[in-house]
Amino acid sequence: ISMETMAKTEIRLQLANYPFLLDAHGWHWLKITSAFIFFLVMFMISAGNEQWNYMIYAVLLTVLGYYYPDYFLNTLLDKRKNKISRELPDAMDFLSLCLAAGMNFQLAIEEYIKRNETLLADEFSIFINQLDVGVQRVEAFELLLERNESAEMKNFLSSVIQSERLGTSLRPVIASQAEDLREKRKQFVEKIIATAPVKMLFPMMFFILPAMLIITLSSVLLPGASTSSAYTLTEQNFLYVPVTPGIQAVVNQRTYPIHHIRKEEEEREVRLIPDSPQAMLNEEQKQYILEYFRENRNLTEASFIRIDLPYDQRLRLNIELRSPDGQVKRIRRSIKVIKLELDGFEARRKYTPSSRMAFKGFATPENTLSLSLNRAPLEVRIDEANPERFVSSMANLRHGRNVLSVRVSDQFDGEFEKNYMIFYEGISVSAQFREREETLLDKALLQGLATPGTTLHIMRVIEGRSRPEIEVEMEDEGQFAFSLPLQVGENVFRIFLRQDNDQSPVITRRIVRKMTVGD
Repeated sequence: ISMETMAKTEIRLQLANYPFLLDAHGWHWLKITSAFIFFLVMFMISAGNEQWNYMIYAVLLTVLGYYYPDYFLNTLLDKRKNKISRELPDAMDFLSLCLAAGMNFQLAIEEYIKRNETLLADEFSIFINQLDVGVQRVEAFELLLERNESAEMKNFLSSVIQSERLGTSLRPVIASQAEDLREKRKQFVEKIIATAPVKMLFPMMFFILPAMLIITLSSVLLPGASTSSAYTLTEQNFLYVPVTPGIQAVVNQRTYPIHHIRKEEEEREVRLIPDSPQAMLNEEQKQYILEYFRENRNLTEASFIRIDLPYDQRLRLNIELRSPDGQVKRIRRSIKVIKLELDGFEARRKYTPSSRMAFKGFATPENTLSLSLNRAPLEVRIDEANPERFVSSMANLRHGRNVLSVRVSDQFDGEFEKNYMIFYEGISVSAQFREREETLLDKALLQGLATPGTTLHIMRVIEGRSRPEIEVEMEDEGQFAFSLPLQVGENVFRIFLRQDNDQSPVITRRIVRKMTVGD
């Protein structure tokens, strides 16, 4: 391969941001490897079927495999070209406004770079860097023109170069270009909208319409499906079923009494008045009825049947509600009472000054127990000496509210889920790069706020290992700002605080240093 071809390939790879991190020589070997793989696939197919006449296609596949990486590279470059074309009209409007405000062209471009993180901003950054190292402005524009194949970008740069050479004002040129680009974009969108019905015709005929016909006809032709009884797990050893007064309630061929409960409110205090002491036997049942009236605020009285449930037994309930006129409503349910309790929680809430903790408690044995903190699963270990006891792995809390979800399931696909709230009130740190997520500079400014009187640790992550970068005592105000050196590519930092035996949650911040001229 000639040096000229290698140079052109290197330029194309640079514009595509070096896919697979390959240079021109690596890309050439990728093409050879791809051709060999395509040939090998055809050889294996021929050998497996003992049809060696298939090898005539091996030549075509080898050629296809050799040029496929170039096709992939062209696809990346086309996407880049189209993205720059979409970004250009807004950029032209921005530059036109800056020039109207009294800025010169270079300052307008620098202001656009500060306010945008786009491919066009990256190209303008390279343009500004070339001006800073002494390249003439017209020459820098020509180099920018060579790097970009977008037709809109070429028209814009050609007009700007001509204006620079003639010494005319750039503002009318840019304003005219922005107006033309907006009109072209409008025409392009209208063209896409006009072709949408034609593109939707075939998917609708072959995929959507048959599915709709199947759903419509099946609902008419198929017989009504019988609903299976609901099976649930619950912590409550009782079940209240709201009923209409005057009916007869039979559960598993046994008649149950109807309890009537009235609600009264005095100075925002709700009082329950049952018709008999058997309506509510304990405080837990009273709270359940109170919650029922809170959810149905328009009710002042209600009637229930109460069914007492045995512990750790799967119970099938056949409930029949018979009205005086002979109508019968049947309810079928399968239910099982389980035990679940976590240590240290009051009303499903817990406040802690420590950022790391494990959760302990007891639950009904022979069930599957899973815990997740803020949607991250935790490992659960059962105590061999006491199968009802469990303990989770150590978990890191974030500052403020944390949600602990506990899920219990059994062999009959019954599920029960309960959420607990943990409030971490200990030391905390927040930090962010001023440059956000990307920069062209060799340093980035990390700013943040930390609990005063603690020790701030900033660790750099290299090959999966954390190495100390900064360790400093925080002053009374707790604000900090550090300029961190960056390497080309992604830079990962972990930030946390320590105070005595306590450590704050670890936060991770990432920033990418893009390659610039001279790197």
